[in-house]
Amino acid sequence: MRALRTAIGGWAWMVAGGVGLFAQEDSSIPTVRSAPFVEEVALALDSAGRAIGQPPAYGVVLAVEDRNNAGRNGTGTGRVRICSDGALAVEPFLVDVRLGPGERLVMRDAGTLDVVVGIDRTEVPASGRVALPRAFGPCCIVEIVGALQGAPTGTFTVAEVGHTFREGSWQKADPCEVDVNCAEGLAYADQRDAVVRVAVRANGALIWCSGTLMNNTAQDCRPFILTALHCGLNSTASDLQDYKFYFGYQRTGCGSGPADQTKYITGCHRRADSNDGGLNGSDFLLLEAYTSVPVGFDPFWAGWDASSAPSGSGVTIHHPAGSEKKVSTYAMNILTSQWIVGGPYSHWFVKWTGTANGHGVTEPGSSGAPLLDAFGRVIGTLSGGTSCCVADGCGLPGSGPDQPDYYGKMSFHWTQNPNTAAQKLKAWLDPLDLGVLALDGSRSPCAIGIAELTAEDLQVHPVPAHDRLVVEWEGPDEAADLVLWSVTGQPVRRVRIRSGEAMEVGDLPAGSYVLTRTGATGGRASQRVILVGMP
Repeated sequence: MRALRTAIGGWAWMVAGGVGLFAQEDSSIPTVRSAPFVEEVALALDSAGRAIGQPPAYGVVLAVEDRNNAGRNGTGTGRVRICSDGALAVEPFLVDVRLGPGERLVMRDAGTLDVVVGIDRTEVPASGRVALPRAFGPCCIVEIVGALQGAPTGTFTVAEVGHTFREGSWQKADPCEVDVNCAEGLAYADQRDAVVRVAVRANGALIWCSGTLMNNTAQDCRPFILTALHCGLNSTASDLQDYKFYFGYQRTGCGSGPADQTKYITGCHRRADSNDGGLNGSDFLLLEAYTSVPVGFDPFWAGWDASSAPSGSGVTIHHPAGSEKKVSTYAMNILTSQWIVGGPYSHWFVKWTGTANGHGVTEPGSSGAPLLDAFGRVIGTLSGGTSCCVADGCGLPGSGPDQPDYYGKMSFHWTQNPNTAAQKLKAWLDPLDLGVLALDGSRSPCAIGIAELTAEDLQVHPVPAHDRLVVEWEGPDEAADLVLWSVTGQPVRRVRIRSGEAMEVGDLPAGSYVLTRTGATGGRASQRVILVGMP
């Protein structure tokens, strides 16, 4: 497409294929500045969080000095520079975001003018509240970009600014860590895509943690994120609106390659937690994101095992220091342990082993990461420990690469914490009350990889079923091919029957399945069914 040159609001820019490329800056662009950063206040917030077990804060949230014109500069273009003096990075929190048809909200690096992220109107929640990711340096630029014809009409208001004051080396994990796309992580490529970096907002502090997108027995793709309670102890309902979950933030290679930070969703509900203050139980927090996970993120819903069976090998996948995704390996029989002396035996004790590409451990930012068994199922979530790249390198006496970490057990999360029945993890990950203690993960649990038609195309009863499924559909009185699929997407039974006839299922394990019918023209219909086994 031929580039068109124009000038809008004092900025000369090039438009090519609908993307604005700035050529030069005009000082007339309005600037929104945060309130001054006060180091003593930031360190006090950090200390208060650490006192209750939270990871160290990488930043703090600051009010803006004057937001009267933020996003409404009189030109209709909705373009502002957002600054926080002395910040290593800035992280805008916007409210009243409204975009017109074809418009996008774009965040740019103030130095290079490269696009950090862009969202369209379908990605703006009904509340109009948008938490943007970080841009390196003390300033960024946020604007509304419209169609080629006419000025944009959308608006937004800068409510607050996140000010990064730590990470002088910019989100760098310690050197012994192993990238998840090294050989050590290849067997866990699915589980890799379930692990997310969690940007936590808690009482004015900004914190990194890790979490996992979890499957559930309803197989309905609900965006449940499992992490550690100590990460969000200070988070209010308002803070939860600004949580961010980053998918696929990992280097493309082993020790090299870019890492994409643009795949994220914002905001969540608190669904359940261990109600243990992060100390006297298994330290879990279950969140549910406001929005579904986009298919383009290529997510994986992790499976789990709440049976308390010990594991002899596996990995943890995590975001140490908020960095790109890493993998740490264990090759020992993990042990049942306490998290605090005198507390319940609610945790797994694990030590990491050196591998071909390093000696992976955990760091601040790894909290909430999953402990995976050899089958790739989540069996615990990280509370903490003394593992470290070098001896005494964590600032703790006795820390080092051969020292242990402690993971809250899935079996304790399930039913054993001092919380109500509605707060048990079982209530959310086994909503059908099947009583199963293990479930496999899936790339697309709500479809089992099959395009669904309408429910009227296939009727199944009874549900749940013990020994037989009667299947009915409308159409010619002729036989059709039916397949029963497991939660992992594997066919477990194939039959060719007519409408109204039964499929025998009494020998199959209890659980959630998907039944599909292939019609004469090749089209498929599907229905979810539940088997409960013989009484």
